Amino acid sequence: MRRITPLLFFVLSLSAGSSVASNDAQQVVIKPLQSLLSKSEASIPAEVVSLNHSTLSAQTTGQITELSALVGDAVSKDQILALIDCRLQKARLSAAKAGLNQTQAQLAFADQQLKRAKNLKTKKSISDEILDQRKMELRQAQANNASQRQSIIQAEVDVEYCEVKAPFDGHITARPAMLGELATPGMAMFEILQTGSQEVSAKLKQDKLQQVQHASALRFRHQGKDYPVAIRTSLPSLNSKTRSQELRLSFTGKAAMNGASGRLIWTQPNPQISARYGVIRDGQIGIFSVSDKKAVFHPIENAIEGQPLTLPMLLNIEYLVIEGQHVINHGDDVEHP
Repeated sequence: MRRITPLLFFVLSLSAGSSVASNDAQQVVIKPLQSLLSKSEASIPAEVVSLNHSTLSAQTTGQITELSALVGDAVSKDQILALIDCRLQKARLSAAKAGLNQTQAQLAFADQQLKRAKNLKTKKSISDEILDQRKMELRQAQANNASQRQSIIQAEVDVEYCEVKAPFDGHITARPAMLGELATPGMAMFEILQTGSQEVSAKLKQDKLQQVQHASALRFRHQGKDYPVAIRTSLPSLNSKTRSQELRLSFTGKAAMNGASGRLIWTQPNPQISARYGVIRDGQIGIFSVSDKKAVFHPIENAIEGQPLTLPMLLNIEYLVIEGQHVINHGDDVEHP
C-alpha cells in the first residue's frame, strides 16, 4: 500500500478546501441593467368636454315663421337659423323714427326761441324769468331728442332679434322650436355645439397631478387612438369628497369627438424593469446586483408585487441579477459566467 507523505497530504488538503469554498458561491446570471430598462406609461380616466354647448333662446315675441337648420347640421357664425314674425317690431321702429323727427323739430324750435329771447334781453324787452324759461325748454327738448334716439336703438335691436343667428361655427344638437309656435323671450330654440372648442378634463390626486405636470408626451387615448394634448390649466380647488383636482388639457392636433371617454396617458420619468426580476427580502420588494462577487440587495420603494418595478433615478447599478436571485441573500458570495 502506497503511503501518503505529509507534503502530499498538505497539497490535497488545500485543493479540497479550495473546492469547498468554490462550491459555497451561488451561481447567478447577470445582464447590463440598461438593456432591461423600459419607459413606463401611466394613465387615468378622462373625457372630452366642449367649452361652448349653448342653448339659443328667443329674445323677442312673435310667431316662428321659418326654421332653416335641423339637428346635425353644420352651421357658420352669424348664419340665420330661424325667423320670427317681425311686423310689430318693425312698426315700433318706424314709430320711433317718426318720433325722432318730432323731437328734432321741437329742439330746433326751442333753440330758435332761446336765441330770440337772448336778443330781446339785450334790449331789456323781456325779464330774466322768461329767458330762464326758454333755456329750460331747450334743455327739455334736447333730453326728449336723446331719449327718442335711444328708443330707435332699442327698436332696431328688437328687429334684429327676429333673426336667430348662430353665435359661432358649430353643429346643431337639438331643435326644440317648432314652426308656427309663438316665440317668447327665453324660449329655447336651438342647442349648438361649437366646432373646435373641445378639451380634455381629468381629475387627479395630488401625487398623480405632479407626475403629469412633469411628464412628457401627454395624450388622450380613445378607442385605441392617441390624440396629443397639452396642459392648459389646473383648477385651484380640491373636490371635498374625492380630494382630487381637475386638470384641463387642450388638443395640440386633431381633437377627439366631444363627449368621448378615454384615458389620459403619460410617460413616467423613471424607467421600469419587469416584475420577474424582483424578489422579497425582509418584507421589501427589491432587486439584486453583484459587487466584488457579493450579492447586493436594493429595495424598491412603493413597489407592488407582480407589477413592473419603477426604479429610482439615482440607482447606481451596472449589472442586474436576472437568474438565481430567488435563492440568494444580501452579502452572499456569487459567481456568474
